Amino acid sequence: MQSHAHRTWRLITYSKILLVRTTMANQLSSEEQKKSERNALVFLTIFLAPILTVMIVGGYGLMVWISWIIFGPPTL
Repeated sequence: MQSHAHRTWRLITYSKILLVRTTMANQLSSEEQKKSERNALVFLTIFLAPILTVMIVGGYGLMVWISWIIFGPPTL
């Protein structure tokens, strides 16, 4: 039969192991989170921002061109 002190020591040891494993898992997830955030930043700055800019400027140009076709060019 195990003594109370031995069971307590064992419980503390298992708790420390669990804490270390949990801490390691949190570090991995934070590293994965950093990687995910970096990938999102790269996607936004390299792909999404230029595509949206071209679409907005092109849409405005198309709107002006169509308005000139309908109403004629601006006059002074």
